[in-house]
Amino acid sequence: MSQFEWQGIERLPPQMKWFMVSRLIGARPFEKGKEPLNTVKTLQNERNKIVHPKAMQLNQDIIIKDKNGKLERDVPLDHEDHELKDGDHVYVGYGHLLDKYNHSTAKKSVRRSIGAIIELRDCCEYHQLEWLNDLIDEIKIGGHKL
Repeated sequence: MSQFEWQGIERLPPQMKWFMVSRLIGARPFEKGKEPLNTVKTLQNERNKIVHPKAMQLNQDIIIKDKNGKLERDVPLDHEDHELKDGDHVYVGYGHLLDKYNHSTAKKSVRRSIGAIIELRDCCEYHQLEWLNDLIDEIKIGGHKL
């Protein structure tokens, strides 16, 4: 591939790069709206949210986190039975973030990401990603199942 061709491909969004690479190497092209391109697009969107943050509308939910890390969600302002204790932290408006970014969603994202990387690696016979097998083995040894 010439430098001119690579410079053109390099400017494309990541999912389009992978589509083009799969076509250029003569493999079955990845399909828009299917894996692994869906995961590539999702990862790019999440990356952009982190790198280019924008203001967001927060809810009015109230969350109280005690000094031991226990969360109590949807605490009403006029809750007579709840008195703040030393070490409590009060968060307002972050409930939707806890729903979106939690252990369960993180586990799904890791599973999808590793699966997508494996599919990209295998399609393109890209041997620089062999570290992925070590990562999967390490996760299994640690007692975690993807």
